[in-house]
Amino acid sequence: MKGEEEAEDDADDEAAVNPQHRAAKGENFNDQSSWRNCIGKETGIHEIKLPGSSAFNVSCDTCLAGSGWTVIQRRQDGSVDFNRTMRDYRKGFGSLDGEFFIGLEKLHLLTISRKHELYIYMKKFNDDVRYARYSHFFIKGEEDSFKIKSLGNYTGDAGNAMADNLYKKFTTIDEDHDNWFTGNCADFYAAGWWFHNCGDSRLNGKYQTADLAAKVRGINWRTWTLDSLKFVQMMIRPVE
Repeated sequence: MKGEEEAEDDADDEAAVNPQHRAAKGENFNDQSSWRNCIGKETGIHEIKLPGSSAFNVSCDTCLAGSGWTVIQRRQDGSVDFNRTMRDYRKGFGSLDGEFFIGLEKLHLLTISRKHELYIYMKKFNDDVRYARYSHFFIKGEEDSFKIKSLGNYTGDAGNAMADNLYKKFTTIDEDHDNWFTGNCADFYAAGWWFHNCGDSRLNGKYQTADLAAKVRGINWRTWTLDSLKFVQMMIRPVE
């Protein structure tokens, strides 16, 4: 059930991702020069552009869940440290052809530009694969600590581990916005995330080796398994 704070600005948020509303502000969603994304692009690194922003490179994926997906996070080998400050999470870090996080500023711009769905592909060390899909993923800006404002409807076979992340702000080791009153979930799990009281999902956790996956805190999706995951890719795609 939504609280008063969440309910009172839903209309404004819906308007913010509505192309007609943004067109009235001078942003032309029919002009391909002002809007480029991963639709129609092969898997790899491509330049995209959003109305009102400079162009930037993203990783596009057509392999895991069909075409048109923009990769916003990838974990695969532990080569990148995800235990970082809010500044790092705001700007993004890592390598687009390896492990990375796209950055909260870009993620906000993407999800406010038009309606997006979220797809999370996950693999265990025994190579079992599951997924979680959310029909409308939208995060707010820096003034609201990049709070998840919408997830939409869940489908998939991994379980709805992000259910308690809805309406939660992003927490890092230096900015604690979670609801754990005696500690900081980001510090405890070595991960920036939209923590509630730490909860069932933490896909930015410390990468673990196969022999430690069942023994220590790591990259977790606890509605599927308590083991730390071998591979994760989070992706978003525009929804018409």
